[in-house]
Formats: sequence, structure tokens, C-alpha cells
Amino acid sequence: MNRWILVVCLGLTVFAIVHWRKTGSKTAGTTRADEARKVLLIVGFNSDNIVSYDLDTNVTREVIRFDEITKPRGIGQTSNGDLYVATRQGKKNVIRIGLTGEGVEFTDFTDPIGRYGPAQVHVDVEDRVYVAGDTTHAVSRYLPDGTLDQLFQGKSIGGNVCGFAVGDDAVFTAHLFRGAIGRHGHDEEGPPARFQMDPEVMKNTYSALVAPNGNLLVGGGRGCAKVLELNPETGEVLGVFADLAEQGLGGVSAMVHVAGLQAYFFAAPGGLLEYTSEGVFVGRHEIGFIDRVAAIGLARNPQALDRMAAIVSAKGTVGG
Repeated sequence: MNRWILVVCLGLTVFAIVHWRKTGSKTAGTTRADEARKVLLIVGFNSDNIVSYDLDTNVTREVIRFDEITKPRGIGQTSNGDLYVATRQGKKNVIRIGLTGEGVEFTDFTDPIGRYGPAQVHVDVEDRVYVAGDTTHAVSRYLPDGTLDQLFQGKSIGGNVCGFAVGDDAVFTAHLFRGAIGRHGHDEEGPPARFQMDPEVMKNTYSALVAPNGNLLVGGGRGCAKVLELNPETGEVLGVFADLAEQGLGGVSAMVHVAGLQAYFFAAPGGLLEYTSEGVFVGRHEIGFIDRVAAIGLARNPQALDRMAAIVSAKGTVGG
């Protein structure tokens, strides 16, 4: 059995350990049975596991734990339940975790990527997998069979690419150390358009997200806790959407919008914050099992996560 696919079941018991700081009308533990389950996938920069967080019940569950040499850094899920995990230690590649008739299977989806391994991961509605290469200055798009489909290269801008956003018309890459965003047409060749941030406002760009209204949200890294709202065509800064520094956090490592709640969740090393669609602070979520939240994503198949956890809990170990 490969070293990095050892999974332990000791931490798989479900704990309702999230401390909800209520600032509006929401109440911890309230369920919405008439709505689809809303579950976040979360990994931590210093952690060695994958965690799910059910927004209907405020319950955190550890789904998968790797051995200590594999540190997840990005997470995404396909419609059939497969997980794609970027790792910054071990092989420094993207691992696919899927359900089979015999249990849970781990496979290497990519070769090693970059000096520090890949960063953020996103899976689109066609189950294509987007991966930020960090020191490669690029985002790669893979087909479900592992074929490299498109490379969104940002060497003309430089800086490490840890975060990105996928929109209907373009892919936006966040260039750390450059305070810039690259705008790439989905099928365009050549260098991207460059959106340059004012260094007095945001020196480092770390994360990005296309909002439901089509505008681009950009999160700052390395001490900048602002989320800026940009025009996605011109890069014009429309304003500060949120400032996590007001809640005592710095650096926006990841962002996600949950349509069913009309809410944003912003991840910072110190926690997870919820905001309304208008940028109003709702509350802070303390996520157990995680040391420094590095990435969050929407679970597209929560039932598959339940099955994975049940299999791991029953067998104790998974894989080779």
C-alpha cells in the first residue's frame, strides 16, 4: 500500500464543533429539508486531511486523512463524486479519489506540478478540472480522462498563480507578488490581458471568484484582507466588497458563493467568514480538524462524501 494513501478512521466520527457567531436571523442546526444539501469541501495549509462542512446542519466531518507527507492545498469534486486534490508535499501533484465497487480508490491524476506543487482546484459543469500551478505562472485545464485540454499561461505577468476564477467568457488568474489579474479567453492563445491593482490598496492578489452578477471578486494575500470588486472586461475597481480585517483576519486564501443561501464564504488562515450577496458580514465559522484554511469548494455530490466516509470508517484503511 502506497505511503500516502493510508487513511485513518479515528477522526471520522461526526462532530458538531462549529461555533456559530450569530449576527442575523440564522440559527445553528437549522435544516432546510426542502432544499438540496449545501456542503463545503475544505482543506488546510498545514493539515493532512479533507473536511466537509454541511451548511444545513453546521456539522464538520473529516472525510479523508492522508499520512503526514501529503498536504492538500486545493480541492474540487465532479458530479459523480470524484475528488481532485492538489498536494504541496509528497508527490506535489493532483490526486483523484473515487468510489469503486470495492471501495475508495486513489490515483495520480497529474505528474508533479511546480516547485511547491499545485494550488487551487476547480471542476466545471463539464467535469473538466482546472489546476493552478503556482510557480508555473499558469492554470491548466484537464479533461476527465487526464488529457491536458488548455493552458492559461501568465508568464507575461509573472508571480505565482495560486488562485483563479472561471467565468462564462474568460478565466482570471491571480498573480501573487505582482498585484495583478490576468484575463484569458477560454480558447484564446497568447498572453492574457493584465488588470493591475493599486499597490496602496492591494499589493498581492491571491484568490478570485466570478460573482453571480458577472463581476470579478479579487482577494488579497500576505496581510491584505480586502476583497475588491472589479469590472471583468476592463479591470476597473468598482469598490471594496468586503474587508476581513474588520473581523481580525488577514489574507483571503479562497472564496466561494453558495447560490442556495445567497451567501459568500471567504477563507482566511484564521477561519471562515460568511457574507451576504451585498457584502454584509453575517458570521464566522470555526472549522474543526483544519489548521489554516487553504482552500474551499462546493461539494457537487455530498452523497458520495457520505459513502467515502462510511467505507473508510468500516475498513480503517483504503487503497493499494
